[in-house]
Amino acid sequence: MEKSTQTTIEKRPESMGDFIAYNIKGKVTVEDIKEAHDNLLELLDRYKKLKLLVNIENTEGIEPEAVIKDLKFTLHYLDDFSGMAVVGDEKWQHILTEFSDKLVDFHIEYFESSKLNQAIKWIKNY
Repeated sequence: MEKSTQTTIEKRPESMGDFIAYNIKGKVTVEDIKEAHDNLLELLDRYKKLKLLVNIENTEGIEPEAVIKDLKFTLHYLDDFSGMAVVGDEKWQHILTEFSDKLVDFHIEYFESSKLNQAIKWIKNY
């Protein structure tokens, strides 16, 4: 299988103020995670809490080191999020979202990809 040269984590144009949205596709690397975290840290310097939307499309997986880096970041900054919307079409994404929602103090909602606009509206108004 040919490796994708396309950015795997891309900020969506709807991102504004304390709302940040990403498209995730392809194979997610440590570098991709670091870039997204740096972007989130810049926003956390300006806003007390962030609203996050993650639109997962055609993922090819994530490097194990990237999972660990993302988990450490998430645990450290857990209190800095007010809500999260996860958009995708895979059953595991829905199950993981429901499980994660029970572990954090903010609400995480899952939306099928056909409901992307509804997810954006929900998280912006959360």
